[in-house]
Amino acid sequence: MSDSEDRQTISAREDAARMLDAQRRMQDGVATYAQLTAGGLSRIDIERSVRRNELRRVHPRVYITHTGPLTWEQRAWAAVLYAAPAVLCRESLEAPRGRDDGRAIHVAIDHSRKVMPQPGIVVHRMRDLERKAYGGTPPRLKVEDNALAMANEARTEIDAIARVAEVASRSYVTATTLREALNRARSLRRRKLIQGLVDDLATGTHSVLEHGYLTKVERAHGLPSGRRQSPRIGASGDQFRDIEYDGYALVVELDGASATTLGATRPVMPIVRWTISPSSGR
Repeated sequence: MSDSEDRQTISAREDAARMLDAQRRMQDGVATYAQLTAGGLSRIDIERSVRRNELRRVHPRVYITHTGPLTWEQRAWAAVLYAAPAVLCRESLEAPRGRDDGRAIHVAIDHSRKVMPQPGIVVHRMRDLERKAYGGTPPRLKVEDNALAMANEARTEIDAIARVAEVASRSYVTATTLREALNRARSLRRRKLIQGLVDDLATGTHSVLEHGYLTKVERAHGLPSGRRQSPRIGASGDQFRDIEYDGYALVVELDGASATTLGATRPVMPIVRWTISPSSGR
């Protein structure tokens, strides 16, 4: 082999090693067998590293670079890489707030595939997954599609509404993006209910309680349509009023703490706090 070929071989090995190092940094120290071998490690190298506790097998053909407890992010990466191509979904769409409670990681794969079950991983098969996936690190299901998937599995209508209303309260989720997700959902329980909810969200309802007031109070009793999420400047900065009836100098603030009965099996009228607002200086 010529010196030129030697230099090319060495350069290719160095490039592969750098690529593996970048992958492991991006993936919180987690790597697949294929990534390790592409990075220059042989099967014998991997087995030796496992014996020396330099690598630890998390799932079949998925390894991590330490032997201590895994963080939530590392468990998420291990699950996604094991089931790849896969994305985080359901309760695992976002990292838990606070301490990791060790709950199983939920991932979605295309409906045409199957993977062997593994401890700590819940696999969901979804149609048209490629259209519903979002990049991210690790890759995730789009929040709108995830909300519809959870609403589809909800036991009650209130739970289904809550799943959709929760994501609708986020600034980057709109009625338009939810309608696009509805179009991607071929099979969806309670489609008519959820379609109506998305239409209501376009008017400004951002919670189960607000939706309950709209359908069980305002519409049911023929009240005029109020202005929802009305902005104002308060003592603590920008504030938003739940419903404001401009023509009647009336503000309705919905008290979520007092309306927990909305989760009951029977429809319950939400409890509200009425405030008479001066016609000027709101």
